[in-house]
Amino acid sequence: MTPVKIVVRNADGSSSECSKLLVFNLKKEAYQRYSILSARMLVDSSAFDNASEIRFYISGKLVHHGLIDSIKTLVNGGKQITTLTSRGFTSLLCQNQIEPGMKTGVSINRTGEAEIHSWNLAHLDFTEWLSV
Repeated sequence: MTPVKIVVRNADGSSSECSKLLVFNLKKEAYQRYSILSARMLVDSSAFDNASEIRFYISGKLVHHGLIDSIKTLVNGGKQITTLTSRGFTSLLCQNQIEPGMKTGVSINRTGEAEIHSWNLAHLDFTEWLSV
């Protein structure tokens, strides 16, 4: 297992992986609701040209998942170097959006009933209070 890995998802749904990072900077401030990742890496092809989403792993643990704000690729000495910046998906909460993906069976009614039944409350009967 590689200690540091970036997986990029392209707009067409395909994904590419890179573990040849030159440098990365992951920031998460105490009062900031999202993380910011900037990374520079060696890539073998132009697979990151149409990138839209990024996952950043350290020792197999996902530490950043977000949108790609900017991505630049340049060729230096025959090597292709890609530089990217990304904000975590929790930055979208400031815009009332949720992380992408299928959310099936979501219902306020069912969620509420499931929550109430999971609380294991004794049955309360308010009929004696209503008879005045």
